[in-house]
Amino acid sequence: MWLCLSFSLVGNAQNSKPPLLKNLWKANYNLTNVNGEYEGVIGEKSTMRFSAGVGISFRAYGGGNELFFDYSISPLLTTEYRNYYNIEKRSRIGKRIQNNSGNFLALTLLGKLPAFYSKNEFGKEGAIALIPNWGLQRGVGRKCNFQFQAGPGIVTDFKEISIFPNVRIGVGYVF
Repeated sequence: MWLCLSFSLVGNAQNSKPPLLKNLWKANYNLTNVNGEYEGVIGEKSTMRFSAGVGISFRAYGGGNELFFDYSISPLLTTEYRNYYNIEKRSRIGKRIQNNSGNFLALTLLGKLPAFYSKNEFGKEGAIALIPNWGLQRGVGRKCNFQFQAGPGIVTDFKEISIFPNVRIGVGYVF
């Protein structure tokens, strides 16, 4: 019986497809932050992304002839679930899937720790945001990638809740 089980497992292993997604360690830069991240595979088309970095938050206000800007610089922690809904199709038709190149739907939980610099007390306290978004990631060469994400965010600083547009355009280096 042990011999039959061994041949069965070997037979199944030889017929299995190589994984479409890979675990990635990356350094990223976009318009408002810089971070290091790990994107780990949790399913055939799904990953969890964990990142830590530093970011700039800002707001503009005023009217008429006067416009004011406030900003803060804070540490950021992010966890994100991604479902690469077109990765199988990209692979099947011969498109590049290296470095998890594909379109995805994501749910992002972003934690902004208390700011280490703040203009006019803006963003001095921490905040937390929940962001459902659509995005794409494309490999550029063997070690670089391009990322775009957009979606509505809900943020609270634990005093008030607001909705904001979230757009992320960035580049990354894959280690």
